[in-house]
Amino acid sequence: MLYVEQGLEAKVVAEMIGISEVTICRWNKKEQWRKLRADRITAPQKLATHYYRQCEMIVAQANTEKRVLTDKEAATISKLTIAIDNVGKPDNMRLYMHAMKAFILYLMRKNPDLGRQITDYQISFIKDILNKGPWNY
Repeated sequence: MLYVEQGLEAKVVAEMIGISEVTICRWNKKEQWRKLRADRITAPQKLATHYYRQCEMIVAQANTEKRVLTDKEAATISKLTIAIDNVGKPDNMRLYMHAMKAFILYLMRKNPDLGRQITDYQISFIKDILNKGPWNY
């Protein structure tokens, strides 16, 4: 998932998890990771375009009927606008978890004692995010 979701290169992933780059490349080819990564990158853009079209269709229908938007239509457009704004934004908690896990794996190889100490702070950080939100800790 480091290659697909975080966009890391095979060499970096291999170093992070302690295997050869050749192995990563073999898995990449077998599991079609390049396609998965490309799909992951383009999926949000396709979804946003779909949401925009839905908004346009609602407005066009009201214009054709020469009327203002109903409350339901306005609420739908509002929801679609929020969805458009959120599409493509990473799932913050998952991103935090992946980054923290990768960092701890790295740190445990470099300095196991420090890695164990930092883990306690990471757990506290995650709890704060869950309780207070990602930007209020």
